Amino acid sequence: MESMGLVENMVQSPGGRGWQSAAIGTGSLADLLQPITPDMGAVPLAIPARTAIIRDANGKEFTPSNRYDLERIERALGPVNEMLTGTDIRNGKGIDIRCPIRRVFNISTDYGGRLYAVGGPNWQNMPRDERHDITMNGEPTIEMDFTAFHPHILYNRRGHPAPADCYDVGNWPRDLVKLALLVLINADTLGDVVTVLANSDGEKIVRDEEGGVIEVTTSRRLMKQIAGSDYSKAMAFAHKLVRDVKDRHHLIAEDFHTGAGLWLMKLDSEIAMHVLKVMTRLGEPVLALHDSYRVRRSMKDKLEEIMHEAAENAGLMGVKIKAKTRH
Repeated sequence: MESMGLVENMVQSPGGRGWQSAAIGTGSLADLLQPITPDMGAVPLAIPARTAIIRDANGKEFTPSNRYDLERIERALGPVNEMLTGTDIRNGKGIDIRCPIRRVFNISTDYGGRLYAVGGPNWQNMPRDERHDITMNGEPTIEMDFTAFHPHILYNRRGHPAPADCYDVGNWPRDLVKLALLVLINADTLGDVVTVLANSDGEKIVRDEEGGVIEVTTSRRLMKQIAGSDYSKAMAFAHKLVRDVKDRHHLIAEDFHTGAGLWLMKLDSEIAMHVLKVMTRLGEPVLALHDSYRVRRSMKDKLEEIMHEAAENAGLMGVKIKAKTRH
């Protein structure tokens, strides 16, 4: 059932006490059950027993000896999840995609903490262009985005204004520069950066239910699109691109390939929690997409106001926010 997107498996750690392993039904399962129980109204979605988890360096979940911080975080998520699971959220095909969210930390609650949707088909794992067709309580939605958020945070922290366009570097394709800057901020070593860039292909593969390839399209111009299948050429281009991006962003270059992404994700996750908590108090559901947020179109201005407020409370000035458009 999990592979069909009908349940989310919640597996208890070996030897753990309290709640045991369980399967949580998704919105898709609720839709299937509705004709069987027409007099019950909308089938309610369960909220996972753990809505805040920590993963170790290998990505494996573990339970700390003291769960106080996680329990505090889970209490803050309670009203947000009640709002999300109680809202009629559908994709363009009319499929129910409502589900709760949880925070995922890395190594400790000092790092990571981003919000992830828990369930089968949801607004985070669907193609980005299809998000424009999402409705909430029957109303069309709009997505507001912090533009180049992590670079802006780094420039802010060093007391400099960010460039008007962080991804404008020489004649390099914009998509490739965006990837390079993202990897430079998140990677631990320069070697990791070059390897990722050299192997980037920008291809989107559409598969059938059995896993067979239906179509391969080029959705972005990355390294394969400019270097072809010549790997030595791709490596040379990757090194040149890194040098050019570092020259363009020399004011924050000291933060590159230092693993800064972990504390940056913690900061943007705290900003996200501020946005969600304030909007929830106003009775408005918000679909979080890390550094962008989708709401009913009628709440666009209020959302933008609260996003600016959250950024300023975190000490960030001059951040840019824009509405995402269909590609």
